[in-house]
Amino acid sequence: MTTLASKQLQPEFHYQDVWLEEHNHAFTVAKCMEMDLLRDIQDSLVSAIVDGVPYKEWAKDITGVMQDAGWWGKAADAGPENR
Repeated sequence: MTTLASKQLQPEFHYQDVWLEEHNHAFTVAKCMEMDLLRDIQDSLVSAIVDGVPYKEWAKDITGVMQDAGWWGKAADAGPENR
């Protein structure tokens, strides 16, 4: 059985790019194309689950991480196919 911690990082722009059974082995966050940030998100989520951190607390904490990385906020981006 694949655990969240053992899933391979799979950066994708659209959530539909990871399809059906791929989710059993891949960890992705829509529009997160940076491997280091994707790893930080996965690690923080695994830690939150292990430590019993409530979702709202985890979401607040990861929002700060994402803001520090310059990844959080409103931006017009139609996707890589339109660049």
